[in-house]
Amino acid sequence: EENTAAEIFYSLYAMLGNNDSRPLMEVLKRYSFTIKSNKELINKDKVMLLAQYKKFLESEDEEAVNPLKPESDELKAKVNQILKAPFLTRDETIKRVREGNKYYWLIDESNIKARFDEEHRLRELWVKSTNGEYKYIIGPHKPFSANLNFPEFIWFLDGNGRKYEIKPLKHTMFTDSEKAHSTRLTRYNRHIEKANIRQTFQFDFLM
Repeated sequence: EENTAAEIFYSLYAMLGNNDSRPLMEVLKRYSFTIKSNKELINKDKVMLLAQYKKFLESEDEEAVNPLKPESDELKAKVNQILKAPFLTRDETIKRVREGNKYYWLIDESNIKARFDEEHRLRELWVKSTNGEYKYIIGPHKPFSANLNFPEFIWFLDGNGRKYEIKPLKHTMFTDSEKAHSTRLTRYNRHIEKANIRQTFQFDFLM
């Protein structure tokens, strides 16, 4: 857990910037055995049945049997049960609460707490690890480009109780190799040295 702060920050940034929650889920699963992704909540029996039905519709075999209309009563009852079941299994760790005129989705566990707004956007995240507690407060989203909405600010409280405010001015996407990233980072550091910019604080990990 030496890089807890870095792992949480970069996985959170990947979710906000790339709309991909998988890196963050991988990190959070280390601190909670009950937290699940949407993929894990999907009704696998329904997915399998619908896949069989799609295959049936695409089939040119005149003797193919419609999986949604089996012949035996036992199979009919089973198919009806699967079709009536929800596509996503209810996640007991997530609760919907009302605060004033707004509704939020909450996760409240011993090591992880999170709050999502009505649009299912993450607004607060708290993680407890052996290295300390980490908290993020995520501001309202605004458009940074035609294809990207990003938070106006992110407040970050690290394991030592220090608070930082991150306010992006613009958002640029790079597709870098490891070498290209290292070269660009070296160039940034040279600009900082040349401009004689003094850093009043330093993160425990590379920003």
